[in-house]
Order: sequence, then C-alpha cells, then structure tokens
Amino acid sequence: MVDDEHHPKAIITQQSLLIAIANTNDFDSLLEASCDLVTMPITTARDSMIIEDAITLINQEQAKNLVIIEESAQLCGLVTHSDFVNSYANMFVDTKENI
Repeated sequence: MVDDEHHPKAIITQQSLLIAIANTNDFDSLLEASCDLVTMPITTARDSMIIEDAITLINQEQAKNLVIIEESAQLCGLVTHSDFVNSYANMFVDTKENI
C-alpha cells in the first residue's frame, strides 16, 4: 500500500490473506477486514543496498519482508526472507556444479 506520492506505507502479505480467506466464506467480510490484514510498520531498504546489508537488516528487524525503495523513497519492489534463502541456495548449487 502506497500513499499518493508512491511512498510505501504498509503491505498485505500472501500468508495473512490466505489465512483470512481460509477463515471466511464471505468475500464482503474479507474486504471489510482488510485493515486487519495490513502489516505495519514496514521495513524498508534502499535499492542501492548490498545484499549482505539487506540480510542483516531483515534479520535485525525480524521481518519477513523488505520493502525496497528508490532514492526518492518511492516503492521499487519487495524482497522476502524466502527470496534471500532461494538466492543463496541457487548460488550454492551453481558453485557446486562449477567445481
């Protein structure tokens, strides 16, 4: 979720949405409860941050998601804890294959 200037303010995660869907049969009530699904505050990182610093930040903040922003603080992307794990797993496999 972003403000009028595209600055990130909150996120709704896939996990919180799936839990809400599983707990209701009524789509209208799901929409009404969407405020309860919002994750705030968010953890942000600049798009120029190196991956090691991003991993340190996400671990320090005990966050599952890292909202990536540009220099102007506008939303640029989202990286999840799983993205970091998968990235390092792929690097490990690639390194092992090249040995």
